[in-house]
Amino acid sequence: MKSLDIQLVEKRYVHKAKEENVHLYNLRRTIPRAIDVATMEKVIIPALSSEQRELLLKFFEKEDPIPGSEPNESNLFYTLRSVPRRIPRETVKQLYSELGRALPGDEEVEFMSQFYKLDEDSDQYILQKFVTEADETRLLRIVSRKDLHITDRERKEIAEILDLVPEFEKREVFFANVYVDPRHEYFFEHSQEHAPAMLLIESCRQMLEACCHIYGKIPMKGVALMLANMQASFTNYVELPYPIKLRGSLLNHKKNRAGYWSVVDFEVTIFQQAKEVARIRFEGSSINSKVFERIRRERKDPGAPPRFLPRPDLYHMMSLRTEDGAEIEGSLIDLSLQGFMLELDETQTVEPGAAMNFYFSVPGAGVVLGTCEARWQEIGDSRNVAGFRIDQMSESDRARLFEAIKQHFYVQEDREIF
Repeated sequence: MKSLDIQLVEKRYVHKAKEENVHLYNLRRTIPRAIDVATMEKVIIPALSSEQRELLLKFFEKEDPIPGSEPNESNLFYTLRSVPRRIPRETVKQLYSELGRALPGDEEVEFMSQFYKLDEDSDQYILQKFVTEADETRLLRIVSRKDLHITDRERKEIAEILDLVPEFEKREVFFANVYVDPRHEYFFEHSQEHAPAMLLIESCRQMLEACCHIYGKIPMKGVALMLANMQASFTNYVELPYPIKLRGSLLNHKKNRAGYWSVVDFEVTIFQQAKEVARIRFEGSSINSKVFERIRRERKDPGAPPRFLPRPDLYHMMSLRTEDGAEIEGSLIDLSLQGFMLELDETQTVEPGAAMNFYFSVPGAGVVLGTCEARWQEIGDSRNVAGFRIDQMSESDRARLFEAIKQHFYVQEDREIF
């Protein structure tokens, strides 16, 4: 169970039945570094409530992004207050002197020089280009400006406000945080010094699923998601005590006539302490559930149909009713889509060729009904066993039988060849 004050993504969006298996929070779309004045004042602000406007303008300020230029519609923007636009050179020198670092050639200063240029006239470093979210944290750490830091929870609030304006064009780039519970029974069955790779892969899969439903508008019902390809690369360990951030990028996609994503090429980058530690790329598609079921339907095997054994936790009693109304109850030994074998009470007998109705109940699948024919019976010193062939079942009952096999049975390996 989570103990932090966080709001996890709804479990239905990541196809989970239990909240303890959800690992994402603060899922949101990326926030633009700058919005031109015309769009902000004529499109976005009029569409918002006063409370939403107040929150948005708390983080965006109207500025001229090009120092010394003549203000006009082409260079006036509302910029996000997330990194300083001007940094006095003396401030940078003093900062690095305190850190005991040499300013020229320092790796972090070189990184900063990608975004800032020294203006000799003002003796300041001037922000020259827009900064991605992934780079903002690193820049703030370099210049020690924690006061400008916008938390991921605040970014989620900003992104949700901008999502309310359909006319505002948005990028298909998304962010989320990963919740790691070191008490999770599966991922931490033994002590771990770092976040397990399987947990990270599952978190990235959840991000793909959630983005497909929330942003790609793939319906929750009637549509199935099929994964075609996954590639993962890890460049470093992910440490448990530090926050983990995901960035999801929609590299390519197609939409169907209904307007939702039908084909996706989606890459998730994992960051920790503002540095990339892993990348996982997914390729997949969404298809109608009926088509998916047809694809999943087992092909007919020219050999003997596979038999499945009930799992130990299943209550596996089956009831039979003969044509004259007699009731027979047996314990299910094995089952296939064509027949089943029961262990009967020592006093019960069945005639080979006798027609019967059968029914049994399976948790999660429901009651399965059909007609069968007794094929054989063997009565020994310790067991009374009989075999039955399934004759007729409705399509819905056959579907429930197939679902019951998937959930509560396993193949009899020493009988089958796979």
